[in-house]
Amino acid sequence: MKPITSPITLPSDLILMRFLAVHQIAELLRNKLVHCFRHLIWVVLLVPLQGRAIMPGIVPKPVSMIEGSGAFLLETGTSIDADAASQETARRLKQAFAPATGFDFASQAGGNTIEIRKDPSLADLGNEGYDLSVTPTKIVIRSSGEAGQFYAVQTLLQMLPPAIYSKQPLYHTCWAIPSVHIQDQPRFGWRGLLLDEGRHFTGKEVVKQILDFMATHKLNLLHWHLTEDQGWRIEIKKYPLLTQIGSQRPRSPVLGNPTLSDGVPYGGYFTQDDIREIVAYAADRFITIVPEIEMPGHAAAALACYPQYGNDDIPNYHPEVGTSWGVNPYVYAPKEETFTFLKDILQEVIELFPSEYIHIGGDEVPPDQWQASPSVQQLMKEHKFTTTAQLESWFVNRIEQFLNSKGRKLIGWDDVMGGNLSHTAGVMVWHSFQFAEPALKNGNSIVLTPLEHLFLDLYQTDIKFVPQPVAAEGLNSLETVYAFSPIPAGATPEQIKLVLGIQGNVWTENVEDWLKVQYQLLPRACAVAEIAWTPQDARDFGDFEKRLGYDFERLNSMGLEYYGRTPGGLPFTWRPANLKSESSAIVWPLTGWVVTGPLPGAGHWQVVPGAWKVHFNYQSGVALIIGKVEILENGKPVAVDQHVAPAGPGYDNNEFQLNISTVDPSARYSLRAWVRGLGGNDSNGYVTVSPPK
Repeated sequence: MKPITSPITLPSDLILMRFLAVHQIAELLRNKLVHCFRHLIWVVLLVPLQGRAIMPGIVPKPVSMIEGSGAFLLETGTSIDADAASQETARRLKQAFAPATGFDFASQAGGNTIEIRKDPSLADLGNEGYDLSVTPTKIVIRSSGEAGQFYAVQTLLQMLPPAIYSKQPLYHTCWAIPSVHIQDQPRFGWRGLLLDEGRHFTGKEVVKQILDFMATHKLNLLHWHLTEDQGWRIEIKKYPLLTQIGSQRPRSPVLGNPTLSDGVPYGGYFTQDDIREIVAYAADRFITIVPEIEMPGHAAAALACYPQYGNDDIPNYHPEVGTSWGVNPYVYAPKEETFTFLKDILQEVIELFPSEYIHIGGDEVPPDQWQASPSVQQLMKEHKFTTTAQLESWFVNRIEQFLNSKGRKLIGWDDVMGGNLSHTAGVMVWHSFQFAEPALKNGNSIVLTPLEHLFLDLYQTDIKFVPQPVAAEGLNSLETVYAFSPIPAGATPEQIKLVLGIQGNVWTENVEDWLKVQYQLLPRACAVAEIAWTPQDARDFGDFEKRLGYDFERLNSMGLEYYGRTPGGLPFTWRPANLKSESSAIVWPLTGWVVTGPLPGAGHWQVVPGAWKVHFNYQSGVALIIGKVEILENGKPVAVDQHVAPAGPGYDNNEFQLNISTVDPSARYSLRAWVRGLGGNDSNGYVTVSPPK
C-alpha cells in the first residue's frame, strides 16, 4: 500500500465539527474535573459540625430564620416519617423531590429522616404557617394545617441546589440542605396574580406552568379573567353560543401598531373539563382560582351571541365580538331576562369554582347605551335613580344577592363604588392607592392592586434606554413593584383587618403568548410574592436583589424565561428542550419584540426593511451548529442566510445577515433558525438580533 503523501480534503462543516469536537472533549473533561472538585468542596463544607453551609436566598423571605452548622444530605436511604394527618404532604414531598434526585424515599428507617407532623400547638401561625427544623440527621416539618406543611416543602426545595426542579434525574448532584430553624407565616391571606385570557388565550398547559411558579413562591390565588369584549373563554352548557361565537374574533390589532388590523381570525376557550382539571391542579398546590365574569360592561362578546340581553331598543344596535382594544360601548341591559341569563351563567361558574369570591368586573361601564335606552330611562325613573352610577350599584347589588344566596361573596373592581355599594362586597383597588380609603370607610374588604405599582403588563424599565418588547404604556420597574406598601396610611386597626392582600396583574393586549407572559411576569411576580408574605419591616430591596440571584437559577431549572435572563435583554434563547439529534427549527418573534423605530404618531414599534444581523451567543454545554437562519412573514420566509456556522467553546464567528426589502405593517414577523447540537442536545445560549440602523 502506498503511503498517503497528500492531505485529504474534508467538507468545511465536517472540519469545523471535528475542530469543535476536540474543544468539546477538552471542555467536558474540564467540566468533569471542576464538578468533582466542587462536589468535594461541598462535601467538606457540608460535613456535619464542620462549619456553616451556604444558605441559598429564599423568596419570599421567611419571617424568622436562624442558621445552624452542617447540612442534611438527601440520599437514597433518606426516609420519610409522616403521621396519619400528614400523608398527603409526604406524597407531595416525594412528588417534588423524586424527579431530579431519582430517589424513591421507600426506606422505612434510614440514616437520616424527614419527619412531618401536624401540630395543633402551632395554631398561632395559622393554617399556612409552619415550623421547619433542619439538622444534619433530621428534618422536622410541623404545622397546624396542611397548607403550612406544603409551604415548608417549598422552602426546603429552595434550600436545595436549583437543579432540584429538573424533570430528569441528576445522579451526581450533592443534594444538601443547610441546617436551619425557620418559623414562618404569611402577612396576607390573598397573595395573587391575575391572568387575562380575554385578549389573548393561553391554554391549560400554560395555566398549569403559572400555577407551578406560584406554588414555589407561596402565591395562593389566581384571578382568572375569563370574559371580555374581545373573547369569551369559558364554556357555559346552557348557552353554547358564548363559545361557538363569542370565543372567536375575525381579527386583532397588530402588535406594535394597534391602529392596524392583522386580518387573522383568533379564538380559543376552556371547556368545563379543562377548568375542572385546572381547578384541581391548583387546589393540590393550595391555590384558589377566582374567576372573573364581566358585568355589566365589557360585554360585547356575550351580546354578540345573545343580543336580546343588551340595550336593543337603542339606534344602530349591533353587538359584535371586539376587534380593537379599549373600552367597548356594549353593556348588559338592566332587565329581568338579563338577570336570569347572568344568574344561569353564574350558577355554572359556581359549580366549577369552589372559591369564596366570584369576581364580576364592574369596571369601565360606559353610560351611553343606558342613557340612550328608553326602557332603561323608565327603570331609573321608577327607582328614582338620578345617575347611572346608582343604576350600576343596583345592578351589582342584584348580582350580589344571588351570589350570597349560593354561599359566595361578590368582588369587583373599585369602579363598583360609584353608588350605594353593599358593605359586604369586596373591592379590588386598581385605579390608584387612594381608592382604598373610601372602600375601607364603607366597611368593604379590599385587595390592593394599584396600577402604579402592580400592573405587570407595563414596561420594566425606560424604553428610551433599554430595548424591550411592546408593552402597555407606563413603567413599573422591579424596584417600583417591590417598594409597594399595602397598608394605607392612617388606616385604623379595624380597617387593616379588611385588607385581604395584594395582587399583580398581567393584562394581555400586548401579551400574545406564553413567552411574553413569562417576560412580563418574571421576576416582578417574585417581588409580589415577597410583599404579600414577608413583614414590612423585614423587607429590603438590596437584600431581595441578592436572594433573587438564587431565584434566577431556580427559574432557569424550571425552564422559565424572564426579563434580564440574557445580556441581550430578550428571552431569545436555546436550551436542551429546543434541540433534537437532527436539524430542527427554533422560532422567535420579531414583531413587537425587537426595537426598530417608532411609528409616526405612536409610541410603539414595528419591523422595518433593511439589513438584519443575527448572532448566536454560546453559554454552556455542547456546541450548537447553525445551518440556516430565516426571517418569516406570517410564517413564510422572506429573507434567508444559509451557511454552516457554530456557536461553541473556542468558536464564535456565526453572524447571519438577512435583508428585508419591503415590510407589510399588518404582518407578523419572526426569526427561524435551523440548528442541531454537536454530539447531543445539552446546549445553552442566547440570540442577539440587531435590526437595521
